[in-house]
Amino acid sequence: MKSYDFAYYLHLMKHILVVTNTLSQALQRNDQDIVNAVGMVNATKQQLQTFRLEGFDSLVKDVASFCDKNEIEMVDMDAEYIDPKYRRRKTNITNRHFYEVENFNTVLDMQIQEIGNRFNEVTTELLMYMSALSPNDNFSAFDVSKILRLAEMYPHDFNYEERDYLMNELDIYINNIRGDKRFANVKDISNLATMMHVKTDLRNRMSDEYLTDACICYIEKEFFAKVAIEDAMNRFQNMKTRREQL
Repeated sequence: MKSYDFAYYLHLMKHILVVTNTLSQALQRNDQDIVNAVGMVNATKQQLQTFRLEGFDSLVKDVASFCDKNEIEMVDMDAEYIDPKYRRRKTNITNRHFYEVENFNTVLDMQIQEIGNRFNEVTTELLMYMSALSPNDNFSAFDVSKILRLAEMYPHDFNYEERDYLMNELDIYINNIRGDKRFANVKDISNLATMMHVKTDLRNRMSDEYLTDACICYIEKEFFAKVAIEDAMNRFQNMKTRREQL
């Protein structure tokens, strides 16, 4: 722990975790608004990219200050890098090249790529289209073209005729919902969905767990269609003792 390498990697990972922590915490919140989530993803990627381009010198200064306070031997960035495994072999690169190019840039590229993989163009596009359903500010983000594009991404749920009807239905929907006082205080899409489709008068006594299970069965209906009825009956029968056999 009293080595320059340890201090260097400690400060590098600390900075990356600080940058990504806000996004990580936000995405774990149940009430996270989609619009804010998309913006936060893009902002985090941009911050990491800026740090990759401009942050190495400031990182080295922080590490130098830390080493000075804790009596850790410094590394001369202009000196030739010596590979600890092959000390007698020439590397022909400086310490700066090793720490900046082979470590700093590599680690930042991995982080940026990871966020890009998790929030690729298709995923980000999907979230952006979903944001058109946001009820914030009296549904100010409502955009028929975005919602129609969202429907096109689910061809098994919306055929051509249904998407054609959807345009007129959306105009009726937004006019009705903006004039309905029950939706005046709805702040996010999850609450909007709860009020409109999920917890209807027939389902308002459902527990959250039971309701979640019901939603999963609907969302994954193509998967459950492959399950044999006999298997479902046997699973239900074996869950607990019942008066009669199914």
